[in-house]
Amino acid sequence: MIPLRDNLSCRAFPAVTLVLIALNCIAFAITLMVPESAIDSFYMTWAVVPGKVAHAFSSGDPTLMCAAMVTVLTSMFLHGGLAHIFGNMVFLQAYGRSVESRFGAWRFAGFYLLGGFAAWGLHMFTDPLSPIPALGASGAIAAVLGAYLVFYPKAEFKTLFMLGFLPVLAVIRAYWLLLAWFGLQLFSGIFGLLDPSEGGGVAYWAHIGGFLFGVLGAALYATLKPASNVCYVPLSCNCSCSGKCTKNHNHKWAVLKFWQSKEDACDNGHHHHDDK
Repeated sequence: MIPLRDNLSCRAFPAVTLVLIALNCIAFAITLMVPESAIDSFYMTWAVVPGKVAHAFSSGDPTLMCAAMVTVLTSMFLHGGLAHIFGNMVFLQAYGRSVESRFGAWRFAGFYLLGGFAAWGLHMFTDPLSPIPALGASGAIAAVLGAYLVFYPKAEFKTLFMLGFLPVLAVIRAYWLLLAWFGLQLFSGIFGLLDPSEGGGVAYWAHIGGFLFGVLGAALYATLKPASNVCYVPLSCNCSCSGKCTKNHNHKWAVLKFWQSKEDACDNGHHHHDDK
């Protein structure tokens, strides 16, 4: 399933989201310039290798520990192929815009990076001695997905499904889409622990760690700052009046509770018409 676009209308320009996409693309372009004979050495140097990180911290050497933390950061911007980076950037652009609007640019940048550290932290915890380099932005992006679930659970996503070779478009509520995605990661992660040979090279526990960090971080932020006026849901009152709903584009998502539908909001001062 590929999320294409939500139904939120956000006032803030997603500068950080676009910069993150650009940085990932630049890092991928650099990777393409590395000779094939040196690519394994490149990944061992700049991707996160749990065994090397564990050795660095067990040694107590500040230089090794700093170098290990640098690889945790750089690994968030590396990808192993075109399909890998394309999938991650599709998800980042789909969810990042609205989450950035809710957090604000600088807080979102910090949240994204911390989400990446939390993601790789859980990945290393589940297999601390692994000699295999791990890379990708999906852990940090998973934190964005977790935050989206907290901030905009009732948003609707236009989503592309592939039924064999047939593409099918469907509109799905965010909470169904994100909970299904997280459930798949959790199932695959647990199955991978039981049978490591079936992991398929995907860092499922990084996805799980990032998502949980995103949910907790967004829940804390929403508790401290429960109201927001940066993102709106385009509503239509579906009434029989011929005039235009003047409040249609200024209705705050924040007034909708998790259990309410968009139609419930129409009863809250929405039927203001301009009949001129």
